[in-house]
Amino acid sequence: MKKDTFKLVKRIGLTVIVFAVSGCLDFDVENKNAPDEARALATPSDVESLIKGSFLQYFEAIESGTPNMTMATMSDAFTCSWGNYGMGLLSSEPRVEYVNNTAQGYAGASQFPWFGLYGAISSASDGVRNVESGAVSLGPNTKRALAFGKFVQGLSLGWQALYFDQGFLLDEDIDLAIDVLELAPYTEVMDFAIACLAEAAQIADGNTFTIPGDWMNGKTYSNTELSQVAHSHIARFMAAVSRSTTDRKNVDWASVLSHIDQGITEDFSITGNGGGRGDPWWNSAQWYSAENNTWQRADYMLLGPSDESTGFSDWLAKNINDRSEFLMESGDKRIWAGTYSDDGDEVPGLLYEQLGPTVFPLSRGTYHASRYGLYRWDEYRYVTGTGSPAPMLMLVEHDYLRMEAYLHQGGKEADVAALLDKYRTDRGGYPSAAGESAGTIDDTASPKVGSGLWAMLKYDKMLELASSYPGLEYFEKRGWHDLSGLTLLHFPVPALDLETLQLALYSHGGGVGDSAPPRAMPGYEFGLDKDDMRLRR
Repeated sequence: MKKDTFKLVKRIGLTVIVFAVSGCLDFDVENKNAPDEARALATPSDVESLIKGSFLQYFEAIESGTPNMTMATMSDAFTCSWGNYGMGLLSSEPRVEYVNNTAQGYAGASQFPWFGLYGAISSASDGVRNVESGAVSLGPNTKRALAFGKFVQGLSLGWQALYFDQGFLLDEDIDLAIDVLELAPYTEVMDFAIACLAEAAQIADGNTFTIPGDWMNGKTYSNTELSQVAHSHIARFMAAVSRSTTDRKNVDWASVLSHIDQGITEDFSITGNGGGRGDPWWNSAQWYSAENNTWQRADYMLLGPSDESTGFSDWLAKNINDRSEFLMESGDKRIWAGTYSDDGDEVPGLLYEQLGPTVFPLSRGTYHASRYGLYRWDEYRYVTGTGSPAPMLMLVEHDYLRMEAYLHQGGKEADVAALLDKYRTDRGGYPSAAGESAGTIDDTASPKVGSGLWAMLKYDKMLELASSYPGLEYFEKRGWHDLSGLTLLHFPVPALDLETLQLALYSHGGGVGDSAPPRAMPGYEFGLDKDDMRLRR
């Protein structure tokens, strides 16, 4: 990729990226996989190892509790009042500002993914640069290394654009010894990421190779399969980068469908080594969502629309500080089988189950409480101790992207209903969606007959894909205007980097910077009333 395609400012000095990649910053998790540069570039095998290891760096940057659980609670897909990872703070109501300075206790919510992702990008770029320049020769493995390096660049840059408001356009054409990258808006970062993924797919399509099973732990990938994974991520990124319903409507949905058609034919999953949280291939989304007795639970905003009693509507009608846990009568077979056990508990549904009273601190808000949890990943957490496949992109996601594309294009309601019925009817036990009107993207999520296809799609996608990818619920609800009002729309560049670059500190959330506009959902409308932050009733 030629750097004159994107704006680059040259100055004397090094960016903070060099500082981050050098391992001089002390975070909660020590990256023991970042090799010394001189050693890494000494031989062909070391260069290939550098490219191989870049995927693990990407994986660890996004699959840790920070930012995984941070976004899960911010999205109101899950709930927890513990302070860990900024969960309680950033999911508090009304939403508060994410104060972007190095002294605050949750600086890691921005620092950890930022430096982890740029570590992955830097490793992949160093490897690609040395192969392309001819400094080393990988012989028959040259195209494999180039395709995989571009693949990791694209994944890392793409996720960076989803999470942050701006970033650096870093690839193998950048010499950090003389170049300093100018911060670019997230839209340009995403364009850059998609170009990298497209290049990875192009190289893979034109060559034959196999990605060994330890590169993306648990499975070997042919060149064709690597191309498919790249295309599926392009489709995801094109939609998820949206910050508003206008952005979402303006996505090139025909292109999304084209990438889906070239995408995966089975789930893209990573298998842990069975070491629990000590496993370098640890997926915190699956781990913690299964450990839902003491950690995060399913939020009523996720499951409540299925309630056939007045429990959820009564809960919504209360002042936020008067809300507390309750038992629903869900009409969704994925949440409740419809019968009771001998001890009087609801028989678990296909994916979710009733739990005992909430055990995390409710002095921080009883609205954090829930009596329900996701048990889909119990095998990963309790049976194999991470030694089973954990998805990063499920094939099911294709169906929901396809449904949304059809709704944006118009005139394909029957096709949307048929796809929806694979989940809401076959798995959820609801009547067919056939004959439902399209509705609009502004409709509130609901599975109920007569609510419209948009409402059904929103509800169903969140239910089926919860914890399947870091931030999926947050990214989707952001583009649908379904985040709680005043939730930060994206994270700022970490204060540590801003200070090093001598740039002004800034923040988002709680009405500061880029914050989600108030929601129209009755009883849940947080926003700015004159100069004060308060509930709108």
